[in-house]
Amino acid sequence: MLEMKREEVVKIIKRAFAEVGDKSNINLPKKLDEETRILGGNSPFDSMHVVNIIVLIEDYIADTFNLNITLANEHTMSQSKSPFLSIRTLTDYIVGNLI
Repeated sequence: MLEMKREEVVKIIKRAFAEVGDKSNINLPKKLDEETRILGGNSPFDSMHVVNIIVLIEDYIADTFNLNITLANEHTMSQSKSPFLSIRTLTDYIVGNLI
């Protein structure tokens, strides 16, 4: 069951990436995988794109799991390792802490 939720969360994050990328004319990597960066490094997104991605993910989680979550909160932002580094780190955070 947990693996199914994890796979669904990865799909949700990739969907949010694609939507923001399309709307902002961002050239995303041809293959989005769990190592794709959200912040820093080779991320194609600026801070406003990341905010839009977070809002979309929260909405998609609500629709998919019937669960309201808030990703941009004090607990998330105070983590010693940011959950917003990559698709993998954000997926791990969502599945491990919120779903």
